Amino acid sequence: EYDDYKRLVTDWVASMPKKGRGQLTKMAAHIGVHNVVLSQIYRGDKELNLDQAWSTCEFLGFSELETDFFLALVQRSRAGNFRLKNHFTDKIKELRGKSLDLKKRLKQDKELTEETRAIFYSNWYYSGVRLASDNPELANVEAIAGRLGLPISLVKKVVEFLLANQLCVKQDNQVSMGPARIHVGVDSPLVSRHHTNWRMKGLQKMEKVDHSKELFFTGPYSLSKSLLPKIRKQLVQVVDECTDQVVKSDSETLACLNIDWFEV
Repeated sequence: EYDDYKRLVTDWVASMPKKGRGQLTKMAAHIGVHNVVLSQIYRGDKELNLDQAWSTCEFLGFSELETDFFLALVQRSRAGNFRLKNHFTDKIKELRGKSLDLKKRLKQDKELTEETRAIFYSNWYYSGVRLASDNPELANVEAIAGRLGLPISLVKKVVEFLLANQLCVKQDNQVSMGPARIHVGVDSPLVSRHHTNWRMKGLQKMEKVDHSKELFFTGPYSLSKSLLPKIRKQLVQVVDECTDQVVKSDSETLACLNIDWFEV
């Protein structure tokens, strides 16, 4: 939507909490320049160089397409030759066209393809970001990234994927979980990957467990064979009861239930 990269950045700063106080300082530190230099760029006639522009895109968590667009805006602004300016103007138009084509294509995606399922279950953070977006306090990329301890650029990429496949929805510049429900069946080749992703997350969590509200239990038993299916049935009932309560509750935090019960 922008024709001027400086206005893009100043608008972003103004949209942040406390009217963006301290954001340019953080940006300057990430880029590796003094904040006075950034002030001279965004409030004066100086321009970003390409290295600084690239680092700015990283700081803002831009997608690949947004990065290409931002760099094209910077290069057009830096260009001294009229024909070169026209070249980057055409490039900007081309990138805008790609953006519009992408939006049209994404609106038609209503079912998860095998490729999409493979991406979704490739790492825990796809379902993690989706679940986090159901919390009204985590309605944007920055908040979700802070809550999950993930890079903004990664969360941005994940959110774009979720929006593309109607697993999340965006309204009034806020992201929330979509109405689609996801379940991977026991016969799916992806189910073992799904289990592994969250168990690895559980192993990481064991290093900083809060015993007042979290539980990690390992209980090797010697027992009768007839008791195996009975305990499995009891655990399934517990899962059903937990799921029923979770569905009826408000989305305020994230938790993961892993139950390992098997015959050795």
